[in-house]
Amino acid sequence: NIGGVGGGSISDDGTRIAARIQDTDGIVKAGLYENGVWTVIPPVPGSTPCIQDLTATAGFPMDISGDGSTVVGLNYGDSCFRGGIRAFKWTAAGGSVVLPKFSSFNNLSRANGVNYDGSVIVGHDETTSGQWRGAFWKNGVVKLITRLGQNVSQAIDVSRDGQYIVGQSALASSNQGWRYSVSANAVEVV
Repeated sequence: NIGGVGGGSISDDGTRIAARIQDTDGIVKAGLYENGVWTVIPPVPGSTPCIQDLTATAGFPMDISGDGSTVVGLNYGDSCFRGGIRAFKWTAAGGSVVLPKFSSFNNLSRANGVNYDGSVIVGHDETTSGQWRGAFWKNGVVKLITRLGQNVSQAIDVSRDGQYIVGQSALASSNQGWRYSVSANAVEVV
C-alpha cells in the first residue's frame, strides 16, 4: 500500500503534493499525490537505494513548483556514497534527472526549493572539504552563491519569479540569513 510517510510540499493551487512515500517494494521514494492517488516518482535511472537504520531510501522530495510541474530533492545514486547523493529534479516530460555538480563529484548536492515554473532550483553543493555552499540551477546550469568571496552555506527557497533566493550561512562564524538577487548577483545579509 503506497502512502505518504513524511515531509511534504504543495503546489500553489493545492492539487499536487510531493512527499516521501513507501513504495510497495518497501523502499522510501519521492511521491506525488494528485486526485486522491499517490504515484511513485521513479528514482534517477541506475540509482541504488541507501540503507540506514534498516530503511532503504531511494531519495526524497524537498519541494514542488508552484505550477506543480517540477519536483526537486535528493536522490541516492550509489547507495550511501556521498558522491552519489545528488540533487535531482523530476518532470512528467523528462522524468527524474540529476542536476549537475559545480566541481567535486565525490561530494553531495541537494535541491531544497524551486520557483513557480521550475526554471530556477536552489540548494547546496558540497566542497571536497565537506563545506556546504549555496547553489542554484537556472535552466540546468549550476552557479554558486557567494558573499565577499565566501561561500554561503545553503539556499533554502526561491521567489515565484526566480529572481530572489534566500538561505542561511555561517558567515563571520555565526548563522545568518541572506537574500540573493539573481539579476544583481549580490547577497544581502538579513
